[in-house]
Amino acid sequence: MKRRIIQTKDGSSSIEVEGLDETYHSRHGAVQESMHIFIGEGLHPLMERLAVIRIFEVGFGTGLNALLTFQALRNTKVIIEYTGLEAYPVTEEEAAELNYAGDDLSQQEFFHALHAKAWDVTVRLHPQFNLIKRKAKLQDFEGVDYSADLVYYDAFGPRAQADMWQPEHFEKMFRLLSPGGVLVTYCAKGQVRRDLQSVGFEVERLPGPPGKREMLRATKP
Repeated sequence: MKRRIIQTKDGSSSIEVEGLDETYHSRHGAVQESMHIFIGEGLHPLMERLAVIRIFEVGFGTGLNALLTFQALRNTKVIIEYTGLEAYPVTEEEAAELNYAGDDLSQQEFFHALHAKAWDVTVRLHPQFNLIKRKAKLQDFEGVDYSADLVYYDAFGPRAQADMWQPEHFEKMFRLLSPGGVLVTYCAKGQVRRDLQSVGFEVERLPGPPGKREMLRATKP
């Protein structure tokens, strides 16, 4: 799988997978997309009611969602337990070319650690942020020892990776989530919404980020 670094319209980096015509984030803006969907509609509402938030990310990718989650903890006492699932990890060399941390040395150190730390072990990156990266495909991940309050469902889209959007995976996420738990995703296809509902989720269609009309937020009753 050949990849190259690109710049999106908000000035932030992303990765394009050559041959698939697929990017890790919206070409309209990687950071603004992630902030709108995963932080704004996923994390922020839970921060109002939970002191510890367990996050499970499908598609750890560039680590952007993890970095933005860490940034959202400023001036709060919220603790994050973060699990990132990724079958094809970004290399440290690729991560070094991404511009998400800017000139802030503490953010650069955190972002570097996201990619440099070992897989399949829990590491404490900050007093408020614990991370475990699981190198596995969702199809092979049973999740029997996991529970979560929030799922960032950030796999490649159905056009490029249809097998990631099947009802059995949404059923797995439903079992993994605690009651009141939330799944957020950029994908707003009608079939995805119906499949989420079919496994028990209550699903909302919300306004999407720039370049996308809608997104989905699914809640476990």
